[in-house]
Amino acid sequence: MKNFVKNRKKKLISSNRSLLLLNILFYIAFILFLLPLFNQGLARVMHLSGLSYLTTQNIASFLLAPHTLLFLLITIIVIILFFYIKLTLIIHYCHIDDRLNRSNVFLIIVSGIYNAIKQLVKGNFGLLLFTGPFYILNLFSVLICVVFQTSFELSGGRNDELFIQGLITAFLLLISLIAYRGIFTAHYCINENLSFSEAFERSKALLKGRNTKTILRLLLVDLILAVCYFIVYYAVLIITAVIIYLFWDKSIVISLFLSTYQKLGVYSTLVYGMIAFIININVISTMYHNYRAEQKNMEALSGNTIVLPQKYEQVKKHPYLVTFLLIITFSFGLINFFLSLRDDTLFIMEEAFTPIEISSHRGNSHVAPENTIPALENAIVALSDSAEIDVQLTKDGVPVLFHDKTLWRIAGINKYISDMTYEELSQLDVGVWFSPQFADTRIPTLEEAMEYCKGKINLNIEIKVHNNSHELTQKLVELIHKYDYEYQCVVSSSDYNALVMIKRLNDKIKTGYILSGAYGNFYNRENIDFFSIRSGFVTKNVVDGAHEAGKEVHVWTVNAPVEIERMKSIGVDCIITDNPTLAKEIIYRDDTNATIIAFMRQMLRKRSLYRLVNFLNQ
Repeated sequence: MKNFVKNRKKKLISSNRSLLLLNILFYIAFILFLLPLFNQGLARVMHLSGLSYLTTQNIASFLLAPHTLLFLLITIIVIILFFYIKLTLIIHYCHIDDRLNRSNVFLIIVSGIYNAIKQLVKGNFGLLLFTGPFYILNLFSVLICVVFQTSFELSGGRNDELFIQGLITAFLLLISLIAYRGIFTAHYCINENLSFSEAFERSKALLKGRNTKTILRLLLVDLILAVCYFIVYYAVLIITAVIIYLFWDKSIVISLFLSTYQKLGVYSTLVYGMIAFIININVISTMYHNYRAEQKNMEALSGNTIVLPQKYEQVKKHPYLVTFLLIITFSFGLINFFLSLRDDTLFIMEEAFTPIEISSHRGNSHVAPENTIPALENAIVALSDSAEIDVQLTKDGVPVLFHDKTLWRIAGINKYISDMTYEELSQLDVGVWFSPQFADTRIPTLEEAMEYCKGKINLNIEIKVHNNSHELTQKLVELIHKYDYEYQCVVSSSDYNALVMIKRLNDKIKTGYILSGAYGNFYNRENIDFFSIRSGFVTKNVVDGAHEAGKEVHVWTVNAPVEIERMKSIGVDCIITDNPTLAKEIIYRDDTNATIIAFMRQMLRKRSLYRLVNFLNQ
């Protein structure tokens, strides 16, 4: 045991930095290559299926479509190959690093890829299929943490949830036990060039008489990793809560933390998984070399095992070529990544399964005058996913933000917007009616609003129905193109013809049909990506019908907590509200740690830093 600890300490110091670099490079490669290509492919397949949105209602028919099955088959093969190469490289690195005082990570990458391809050329496909179970074994503690941190919304409540979690845990345990029998199989294949079947038998033989200490070492490492993860995770949560409390406006701290909480969970799990995988592979590799040394007194590590260092030496003779190839490869990846960002196809998977979005009605009209720059500013501050605004044309053809036909309610003038020029409108004060604090607030043009919101918040631009809707539609599409807003806005209207025209002019723009009521089968209308419906008319059947047709359901204007809860329970996609902060709290609170939220609420009751410190010391 002392020898193991000594070797493990040496391995952690000498190898883990390079292994971490290898993992980071693979994450970068995944982001630059696989993620954009996958999302572009998914977007294409969804388009072929006539869907803009995936739901539990339409997912079955989508998955059974021939083009989807082909896409999924290709995706599965590519992902398996990707993780197979990653596994081969890491084991290859551990093998070479164990023999060289100094090794070059980039040269090892090239020689490792060569070795991975060589295994497949030899027909070692068993190793390819073994990759999945081997990953599960190495990430067992991470996967268990994910399972028990995930909420399963089941009709049977907590008992059913525990049953599902237990079932998944049993499955993962079974796969891990199968993988454990061949725990050194990959090392034999990669380091000693054995066939998969022979390597699997050798692995079982190497474990003979060593099962107890091997299992105890793996369990000890996983236990230490899990304990460290939870200590760091909850420490980060508490620190984040305190920072948000101290430096953000008190009216939005709960909403901000709820939004941050889920991201912290995802990122911390990814980091935990990366570190756990590195350490577990290092532990297994060290045990493999130690056991082989005990088994054959080091003589078995000659022969075939020399081939890989020789290949490393061959690659080492051409450092400039290796560097050039890596630069070309990652340049291609960067171009692919930025093209995906430009076309907004990078995060389609996230959009397809996104939680309920919160849209601020007419900007954040709960705290600022509607359809103004201050309202948009407050929508951003409240962390709204989007801001809903109303657009109509002035007499001289300028698109401006305004809801009513006349100026009476907002400016006290009984005139139509369409009867006044923008110069005349720009003289009016549309803020003082709301509060003296907003005196001298002016009616903004759509262009001003788009300039202000660019890169800060998405817009739901509603076309107000008047006689000039045709002209307004054309000017709106021109502005969307000018400011590259195709993927930062949606366009909605109760005028179906205006939406048809939008799609004709630019089919990339997402369109929504506004309905005051919802009756009958209206779901299969063309040129529509979502329906915007008064919340009182929205039922579970309406939502299911729209989702089955591949369309989203946005609801307006939802302000009462009970109605927000009802919209959440029936699974709408977007809630348009005058109070985005309240809506966010209701939407996210069930998925967030109740203890941390209670901690933050208690902090909010203690308004000064002095009281906060006292509270923390209690």
